[in-house]
Formats: sequence, C-alpha cells, structure tokens
Amino acid sequence: MAKITNERDAGALLTEFPPHDYATWRKAAEETLKGASFEKRLVSRTWEGIDLQPIHQAKDAKNLPHMGSLPGFAPFVRGIHPAGHRGMPWWICQEFAAGTPKEFNATARHGIACGQTALNLVLDVATRLGLDPDQAKAGDVAACGVSLFSARDLARALDEIDLAKTPIFIQAGVSTLPILAMLVAHLRKKNLFPRVLRGGIEMDPLGELARDGSLPVSLETAWRDMALLTRWAAKESPC
Repeated sequence: MAKITNERDAGALLTEFPPHDYATWRKAAEETLKGASFEKRLVSRTWEGIDLQPIHQAKDAKNLPHMGSLPGFAPFVRGIHPAGHRGMPWWICQEFAAGTPKEFNATARHGIACGQTALNLVLDVATRLGLDPDQAKAGDVAACGVSLFSARDLARALDEIDLAKTPIFIQAGVSTLPILAMLVAHLRKKNLFPRVLRGGIEMDPLGELARDGSLPVSLETAWRDMALLTRWAAKESPC
C-alpha cells in the first residue's frame, strides 16, 4: 500500500474515486432496490414531519432559518457554549457493574481517583419501574444496575462524592421524579443547591414503550411527569 506523505499525494489518491452527481447515485440505488419504491424504502419521516433522506444535499439546508446562527446563541442548535468543547474538555464517564449502593460507591470513588470525571449511575429494573424490592421479581432487583429504594440508599451510593465537581448521569425510567427528589434531598443535607448539578437524569417513556411494549404507568402520566421535571429544571437548575 502506497504511503501518503503530503497533501499532493492525498489529492492524487482522491482522483481514483471520481465524484458522481445525485442523479447517478440515485439511479444506482434504484437498481439495487429491484423495483421497490425509493421513497418507501430509503426515505423515513420523523415525528416532527422531517423527511430523512439517504443523502442530503446543500440545497436541503438552504432555507433553514437557523443556518446563520452561532454556537452559544439562540436557538442553540449548535450547542449552548460559544467555544463548544474547546473550552470544556470531554468527560470520562464509565459505567460500573454494581448491584448495591455500597458496591457502586466503592467502584465510583476508585474510578474518580484513577481519573474518571463523571458518573453514570445505572439503576436496576425494579428501581426504574418504581417498584419496592419486596414487590419486584427476584431477577429485577440488583440486576444490571444499582437498587435504590430510599434516600438512604442514594446517600450510600454517593457517599464522599462531591456532586459540585462531578457530573452525574442517571437513566431513571419512570422513576425520574422520585430519584430527582432523593438527589435534591441529598444535596440539601450537603448544603448544596440543585443548580450545582451537571449531567442529566434521563426519562424516555416513548423509547421504553417501543422497546418493552408496555409501561408501568400510562403514557399521559409519563408526559405529565416530564413536563413537571422540565419546569422544575428551568427554574431550579438552568443550563
């Protein structure tokens, strides 16, 4: 294999792959479909009514209203920080295989001591479903995540971890409200305010419904909880 040593060599290599226009590419794609509809097979529509094309061209973005926007300014489609990641280094966020708050705390503190800069608190199935460990199936407790049933459990998991310095991410399922409430209570005991938090608490009821086929609460209840969380975060813990 020839070694590329400079820009001239790189340009010569690109000549081996001549550019093709969209019409040529589409014709080749339609031939592989063997009569199937191009639009039905290769174009998908999002919930917002946006058609996702297999190839997007410059003209597709020509009339978008936010194309002239800058990072750090409304409507924030290019991020909320003007300098992007140049002024904010990447976080090192490793998942830990822990079933109990004590195990998670020991592993997390070791990770932070070794250079980890953010925490990913993975909850077990019972906690994500909002079930008491005594009511949940045996296989759903402390399996594939930490079992958190009380504020005491959360305090044990985060013992001696400074959340003002360490971002935290939690995939909480439908238990987002109680998990957030426990997290805020934990902060208050440490004389900290919610706005010091960085990271996020994930709630994706539609994704879980698509994956599992059911939810432990109605979709309307999940949407209501998400609205309450969003209002609270906008007021108490803004970006």
